[in-house]
Amino acid sequence: MPKPTFNENDKECQICGSIIWGKGQRVILEGAKITVCHNCAQHGTKIQKPSSYTYGKKPIQKKPYPATKRQTTNRILL
Repeated sequence: MPKPTFNENDKECQICGSIIWGKGQRVILEGAKITVCHNCAQHGTKIQKPSSYTYGKKPIQKKPYPATKRQTTNRILL
């Protein structure tokens, strides 16, 4: 079986230099946010993704229109 090759889409661990298969771990190490392999993630503080809270628009409240008076006309019926 041929050995898998490193391509542009694969990432490299910024601590040990090994190829990161998958997403890797985002950590803060000495103030820098870096992507590392799972083995090196223990050396930094893992960055947690924010909760999936959606900020929706406020519901639109319909403004009541002022009641208009109907104009009545006097008609003479013949």
